[in-house]
Amino acid sequence: MGFLKKLFGLETACPDCGTRGAKMASGGVVKCINPHCRWYDEAHARRTMPKDFSSPITVSYVNFRGEHKTFIADRGSIRARGVHLSMRVAPKGIRIALKRDKIVDRGSVEQALPEE
Repeated sequence: MGFLKKLFGLETACPDCGTRGAKMASGGVVKCINPHCRWYDEAHARRTMPKDFSSPITVSYVNFRGEHKTFIADRGSIRARGVHLSMRVAPKGIRIALKRDKIVDRGSVEQALPEE
């Protein structure tokens, strides 16, 4: 499957940072949507964002396996749900819930919460 993704330039996880939505371009060039990645490509990142994202925010997270993950979330979709923050993420706009104490940049993400 990896060969077909390279051959047709389909979206995959970035080999450097693991962010989903990266694209393998011709010549082995990677186009990543994570602004903190060395393969970041702004034009590709804009194309992969759902049209209704108000303004994207980068969320760094450490999962239960200790792996560092980076998500591009819609700032306007962030909601507090107990010990979790729920948000829509790129590239497909699906909603995920992240445990607050596992979010690396929690302060900046919580600033995006709507005021009650």
